Amino acid sequence: MRTILEIPGMRISRGLNAREHPMARHRRVKTEKDAVGWSLRAHLKRPGLPAVVTMTRVYGARGKPYDDDNLAGGFKAARDAIAQWLGVDDADPRVTWECRQEPGKAYAVRIEIGDRSESALKTGTDQRMGVGSHGLDIVDPRANTQTKARREVA
Repeated sequence: MRTILEIPGMRISRGLNAREHPMARHRRVKTEKDAVGWSLRAHLKRPGLPAVVTMTRVYGARGKPYDDDNLAGGFKAARDAIAQWLGVDDADPRVTWECRQEPGKAYAVRIEIGDRSESALKTGTDQRMGVGSHGLDIVDPRANTQTKARREVA
């Protein structure tokens, strides 16, 4: 089973190339962690382990793609929040982390969490479902963004 959480309007920093004051960085990281953490707690049920977590940066029409090391560095705060939500360290071997990016109309972050079982990987049993009537549109006051969660049917 695969679960998808999308946080529209959320931007991922430039990772290792971000040149910012330490307090500005602290505020940015805290905001990113809170946005991801609160969205996960509000919308999704914690999956079992082992799991595959795919974080996708959707960059807007004026955005540019990051190289792979800056993409991974930019997702560090989100990765820490997801690992905390899962109840593991982000270096736990039971969790496989993937970072992707794609162009879109507006900035967003998409988090996909799925089983890492052999049967799911071999047979492709992951199902996708449209947001439609099954999605949740809840405004998170701490992140000041609208979050959409899609829950998959087992």
